[in-house]
Order: sequence, then structure tokens, then C-alpha cells
Amino acid sequence: MSIADLSPGFPTFAEQASQLMALDLVVTVDTAVANLAGALGAKVWVAVPSVPDWRWTLDGALTPWYPTARVYRQSRPGGWRDVFRTMAADLSASLAGRRNDMMALRAAPVWTRTSPGAPASSSFDGDARAARSRQPASVTGVSR
Repeated sequence: MSIADLSPGFPTFAEQASQLMALDLVVTVDTAVANLAGALGAKVWVAVPSVPDWRWTLDGALTPWYPTARVYRQSRPGGWRDVFRTMAADLSASLAGRRNDMMALRAAPVWTRTSPGAPASSSFDGDARAARSRQPASVTGVSR
């Protein structure tokens, strides 16, 4: 795996902020980027040393300062291998979950309402009568 250093292309925090907000996930060590992503509310995973900066607290995976941050901690000084193995495993699980979510979305019927008062229909099978008979009452009037 190669790692690209994109920092020369974003000399200001404003430029970095705009790029961070376009990402699904920021994976970093405890740097200004970690703090900027956390302050912006971007999803960020932060690798911290065994004695971390106060923002990351002394234990646990969460920090009260940045609710969208997940903290990955060294269990001992210099123990980065375990930190990044855990991050890699979590990333693989997250990607697998997203694939499963996307498959479920593709298979789900899409309910639509053509005009106010008109019955809802499903674009899943094209048969509006069958769709109405399968439609749960709680979905009535909802477009997705």
C-alpha cells in the first residue's frame, strides 16, 4: 500500500477543511488534521500514543471533545503495529458493512407518490396494485 502526502497541496486550514469534509473517513495520527477533522464533525479515526494529548483522554475509544472521533491507542510505548492492525480490521469491517448496506438498498422497493391523494406505488416490480397490498401503513405518503 502506498501513502500519498497531500499536505503540500493544502497550505491553509480552510483548504484542508474543505477537503476533509469531502471524505468519508479521515485516518490519521494525533496532528492538527485530527483536531481539524474533529472540530468540523468529520468522521475521524485517530492513532494516539500510550500517553496521549489531553484531548484524547487516557482511555476508551471516544473523546468528549470530538464526538465523531474514534481513538485508537497504543497499549505500550512504541506499540504502533497493534494500533494499525486494529484500524485495518475495523476499516475492513466497515467496508464490508457498507457493501451489505448497498446490496440491501438495491434490493429494496422504492415507494413513490405521483400526486397528493394518489395511492403509493413501488418501482420495484412495476405493479401498483401489488405494491399497495404489500405497503405497510406506516409508509403511506412517504417518498424515498
